[in-house]
Amino acid sequence: MNKLTKIKDLYIGDAPWGLALDQQRQLAYVFSDAYIGGFDNKITCIGFINGEYKILNSKILVEPSDSMAVNPRSGLLYFSYVSGSDFDYGVRIIDPNNDYLKVGFISIPLQEEVEYNSMFENIIFDEGTQQLFIATGPQATGGPLGYPKGSFSIIQCDARQNKYVQSVDNYVNDNTDLSTDNSGLGMFGSEFIFFANPSYGSITTYNIKNNQVFLYRNIQANNRLYIPWDVAVDYGNKKLYVAIQSSDSVGLWRLGITDTGLGTKGEFLRLPSELGQFNIILDGKNNSIFAIPDNDLEGDKRGNLVIFDLVTLRSYVTDISAQADSVVFDEKNRRLYIADETTGFLSIFSVD
Repeated sequence: MNKLTKIKDLYIGDAPWGLALDQQRQLAYVFSDAYIGGFDNKITCIGFINGEYKILNSKILVEPSDSMAVNPRSGLLYFSYVSGSDFDYGVRIIDPNNDYLKVGFISIPLQEEVEYNSMFENIIFDEGTQQLFIATGPQATGGPLGYPKGSFSIIQCDARQNKYVQSVDNYVNDNTDLSTDNSGLGMFGSEFIFFANPSYGSITTYNIKNNQVFLYRNIQANNRLYIPWDVAVDYGNKKLYVAIQSSDSVGLWRLGITDTGLGTKGEFLRLPSELGQFNIILDGKNNSIFAIPDNDLEGDKRGNLVIFDLVTLRSYVTDISAQADSVVFDEKNRRLYIADETTGFLSIFSVD
């Protein structure tokens, strides 16, 4: 079983909610609110220097963003960019080694009536194809390229040429509950994209062929009674784990990954109900899942992380005194990073 040891609590400031990891350089980037006006944000870089984790630098970025990713080769940062004032949508490219200079912008064509607040919930950089994949949240007034209410999409951009490629729309229906804009995004190599859609209660599979994304299949999570919050991909064992919450239970939905995508049958693995809405991280080395409570809990429940053993199917609850608005795992260096929007701290744990 995993053993977690807290190494460091670093105070970031107001509401740290975004995390990106550069494993090659052992750097973590934290996005937080700056509150100097409008949509201003702050980015903070954390590094491992002389045997200690330290804040290396920070910078105010006077622009809105929903998510970010790192190019492991170049170290460049990709920020999803949304501007409600001028309807400017795209990916901002920033060089953290040059005082966070803006070195490029990929414009994404979207119509003005798009509900920008729920745009660009997740962004992934795929090193194999050098592509960026962006998952949009549910659209209240219009989806990407003007699709109607109830649309969800994967937007593809080419990071080699810094250009927009396509938006693959997944229209659901006009009656979809749009109160939730969180989503989970994961990849199986450079072959499949898996998108957990809590507002619709579905897992969507996208195929990637010749650097092009195609919508493959929607799998309903038990007739919309289950809410899928997040996904974790077990590449070695060809399994997909989905963080599931319902009115009376919390757990993991385990599905097999086939040569064509995602199998339709799975099994439900129950977790302690106190988790509520939660994020999941796979530790392939130890065959376990970290289930970390999201920032909707209060009181005694908010600090309990669950380690789920995928071999024995047993749960172990440990107090980490934090909850996750964002969480990343450096599997190579065995470090777990948790950004707690409520307290303003970034907590760093060693994983044995």
